[in-house]
Amino acid sequence: MAQNNYAKQILLKDYIQTLETEFDIKFSYLDFYVSKKIEKPSDQLTELNELISFLEKQTSLRFDFVDAKNIVIRPYANNDLVKICGFTKVDNKLNSNVKIQSVFSLKEIASSISGYFEIEVPYGSSLIFSLNNVILDKIAVEQLVKKDCPEILLSVYHLELEEVNLLQYLTKGVDKIGQKSVFKPKEFSVLAGLTEPDVMQSLQHIPGVQNPFETSSKLYVRGGTPDQNLVLWNGIKSYNQGHFFGLISSFNPYLIKEVDFYNKGVNAQFGDRVAGVVNLKSSQQVVDKFEGGFGANLIHADAFTRIPIIKDRLSIEVAGRRSYNDLWESLTFMQMAERVFQNTKINKTSSSTDSNFYFVDYSFSIQGKLSDKDEIQLNTIYAKNELSFDNNVVTSTFSDDLITENEGYSLLWQRKYSANFSQNTRLNLSNYILDYSFSRNESQDASLNEKDIKQNYINDIGAQTFGELKLGKRSSLQFGYEYSKTNIRFALESRNPNISIILDEEKNELDSHSIFSQYELKGSDNLLVQLGIRGNSYSVSDKLFVEPRIYFQIPVLSNVHINTSFSLRSQAITQIQESVISSLSLENQLWQITDNDLDVLNTRQVSIGATYKTNDWFIELDSYMKRTNNITSLATGLLAPGTQALDAGLSSIEGVELFVKKKFKDYATWASYSYTQQKNKFEEINNNQFFTSNLNIDHTFKWLHFYKFKNFQFSLSWLWHTGKTTTDSHSVSLIANGGEARNLNEQNLPIYHKLDVSGLYNFKFSKKLKCQLGVSVLNAYNRKSIINREFRPAPGISKDFFTLDFEALGITPNVSMRFFW
Repeated sequence: MAQNNYAKQILLKDYIQTLETEFDIKFSYLDFYVSKKIEKPSDQLTELNELISFLEKQTSLRFDFVDAKNIVIRPYANNDLVKICGFTKVDNKLNSNVKIQSVFSLKEIASSISGYFEIEVPYGSSLIFSLNNVILDKIAVEQLVKKDCPEILLSVYHLELEEVNLLQYLTKGVDKIGQKSVFKPKEFSVLAGLTEPDVMQSLQHIPGVQNPFETSSKLYVRGGTPDQNLVLWNGIKSYNQGHFFGLISSFNPYLIKEVDFYNKGVNAQFGDRVAGVVNLKSSQQVVDKFEGGFGANLIHADAFTRIPIIKDRLSIEVAGRRSYNDLWESLTFMQMAERVFQNTKINKTSSSTDSNFYFVDYSFSIQGKLSDKDEIQLNTIYAKNELSFDNNVVTSTFSDDLITENEGYSLLWQRKYSANFSQNTRLNLSNYILDYSFSRNESQDASLNEKDIKQNYINDIGAQTFGELKLGKRSSLQFGYEYSKTNIRFALESRNPNISIILDEEKNELDSHSIFSQYELKGSDNLLVQLGIRGNSYSVSDKLFVEPRIYFQIPVLSNVHINTSFSLRSQAITQIQESVISSLSLENQLWQITDNDLDVLNTRQVSIGATYKTNDWFIELDSYMKRTNNITSLATGLLAPGTQALDAGLSSIEGVELFVKKKFKDYATWASYSYTQQKNKFEEINNNQFFTSNLNIDHTFKWLHFYKFKNFQFSLSWLWHTGKTTTDSHSVSLIANGGEARNLNEQNLPIYHKLDVSGLYNFKFSKKLKCQLGVSVLNAYNRKSIINREFRPAPGISKDFFTLDFEALGITPNVSMRFFW
């Protein structure tokens, strides 16, 4: 019927000029939008609204009525709402009760008895069609908007596993695909405690991810330490992910398209670390329109933009952020500063002082499409934190200067040789700097001058290439090679009239060669099989590390599947805690290449779990066992103050995780529970017997709520966990003075809990300028929790130690205002 409305092709520009004359209206447009040809509508279409609707379907352009006489022609924006209608046919039969849902929203409808449906969704979204909780198809809205209520042909006999879920995992913009959690910051709903997306902090909502020290950037994944996580930004390795000593993530979320997070069953292409994988990726596609945004909260201001340079061939993305507390200290900053600088000289000093702190970051990407088969992306990222503190006491001047910098560059090239074979190649460079110095200058007696220096420099150059061969509709084979050269300089020096310590001033080098391959099979009903293997050769070891990576996801009922994974992984660089107490006691973790004293870490992890999922319920149960060899007492922070001994050992971790989510129309709630038992064993400690790790937290409970009302979004979360393990000061004194260690980690800090809340309001100043107002409160009822306990030598000749307790962040409000175009 629709084809009878078409007579012949005409130029769109000529036709809209005809409409201007016929209806006494005015169109506004750019010439290249209307230079295309269209099918001339039938003479049966006489009303202006009918003709405009016809043109929108023909041209994929939006015709906006400014008023009754003026119409603006523009391309569709991804968030433009459009009405879609159609008829669902399953195996050539009109079918009722087919579920239709937009990927970008919680809205869901079902087709009528005749198969008819109608739904209003964002233009940039896709519609998911499912029957009896089985996904039948996923169709882009931009394809459906071109047709008048088409028949949607579906079948239950040729299904493929789609990387999409009808029920989002944590919140909108977060999905669970096999063993991988996928975050899409652009689609995020509000998460409690945040006014803006914070990728690293959002990951902490996943069961099994803990944060005993209440930082945003340092993730403890299934008992692993933060240095055991592989964190990549467009292929660039990151050695420091935090601003403000970890309270804020250093990654700008507005240029991140997707984040893949693994805590088990890690793909064989990822090496170098033994715990979690955080793979942050910006879009490799060339943008076709100018867009961007800017905003500020009570800590920092930022801006970003995407700019097309050559249509369909070249575009750039730029983002920058800086704190402004050096100009004005807000209540939010002061609360965070109180948390960070507690028990340091900055909080203790009451005499004449001068302190300054700020952070800054920027990122830049170029996307290029060289041909229909070749795409490239050039990326750079930079983050810096700088703190200076001067204290004047009579004739003495004490100065502390601390700088951390993380920068990186990468070149990504994707080549599609055919529909079945493609190759991805990456070149990357990372640089990390930690530079701390303390100086004392005496105006009357220069012999009393002293200086402490702590430095950590990393230069990491790498390359990776891998091919992917599709063996059929359901299976593929991946194979590749990776090389990296890592140079690390680790220096800790203290000089004064009484002591001179040089711990290490050498530059160490690590060469790593790896080959890997992974076979993947995707079947119907969520069957997923991944069989991978990786071989690593490190220049600091004579061993060849062979690492199988296995993951199975097997359906047992229509809504239930079980999964299991097994993996071996290795790591040749690690962080250790400095063994000399610094003057400032900040940034005490230093990177080191494994050598004769620090052997290559290797981990074995086994997991088994089950998932139940419908359109309204998501229940996941997972259990795991994990053993890591060659951990050290320096890495775990077990040493008492003043001791220099290093002991090698192993870590044994067992855990259970439960996640339950229920979705209603505009409200969703989920709760998770994690049980972890982490024990360590060292050759010269505790008679070579296992004892509880000082990072262990037995029980963790998280409960989150999300509610949407019109343009408002609200979120509330409650976190409760048992206190971190600790040792009494008497046992610390025994260890420091060469005595036998007793009662190691047999005590716990008090129970920790807090309530976080957030709210967002979205509105428009104009059709092009959108705004977002956010409000959040961390620790809303101002719970006074102790999150860590340290011991320091008592002054004088006594060999006793005194206890320092570190409290959690107090009640901390924040407000943000953002603008997007």
